[in-house]
Amino acid sequence: MTDATAAPSPEELEERIGKLNDHIAEFEAQVDLWDGESKGHFAAVIAELKDDRDAVIASAHRLSETAGEEWRNVAERAIRAFERFETELQAAWADLEAEVANDVDTYKAATQRQLDSWRGYVDQMRLQAKLGEMEARDALTDLEHAFDAARPHLEQAKDSADEGFGSLRERSREALRHLREAARAASHDMQ
Repeated sequence: MTDATAAPSPEELEERIGKLNDHIAEFEAQVDLWDGESKGHFAAVIAELKDDRDAVIASAHRLSETAGEEWRNVAERAIRAFERFETELQAAWADLEAEVANDVDTYKAATQRQLDSWRGYVDQMRLQAKLGEMEARDALTDLEHAFDAARPHLEQAKDSADEGFGSLRERSREALRHLREAARAASHDMQ
């Protein structure tokens, strides 16, 4: 955040928090329509999103307890926390789209969105590490390695979706599980 960029007002932060809650509720409503393994998998994702949302809210609320230069530092961290969460939520939606795909073309398109979303998440974390949160460098490296490991599975799923959804989804889920774990570790190191 530069000197020319003002931190959001408390009202703007509350509005942004409200939107985050709305997005999580919408995501949860979609998952609630399912049963079985997919619902269980995404229930864990929802729990992670809610934990991350709570961390973002705590970061935003710390602003009201600080002043001066400390306030500026807390504001910068709160904004980066919002940005990380929004990028994480985009990746979760892309994962959800791939999970509910019911034909090859839809699955291929959803898998491309997964790749794009997760690439955006890794890029977001890389940028934030450069912006002064260098203590997260090891977690960022782990995240980059996890993305590099997941990418071939997602590329293969996108390129060969004709072989059947079951085996493709299982390989993709496992790769994404490792990627999500690395993403959570990197995100927590940057809070």
